[in-house]
Amino acid sequence: MVTIRLFASFRDIAGTNRLELPPGPETTVSHLFQDLTARFPDLLPHRKSLLVAVNEEYAGMDSPVRDGDEVAFFPPVSGG
Repeated sequence: MVTIRLFASFRDIAGTNRLELPPGPETTVSHLFQDLTARFPDLLPHRKSLLVAVNEEYAGMDSPVRDGDEVAFFPPVSGG
């Protein structure tokens, strides 16, 4: 399973800060986000501005994801 962590407004949209999804053989971050938007359509407008980390390192939407990985999705943070 892949652990999905959601932060800030993403957590509010999903109603949880943690989900688990099974990865496929060629799963990428983009595939996981598609699964999330199918469950939580209000996440879709944030696709272009979201930040992603795989195993606590910044990643892109085409980054591969494997069983046991942790993927975090969070909106950009502003302020000072």
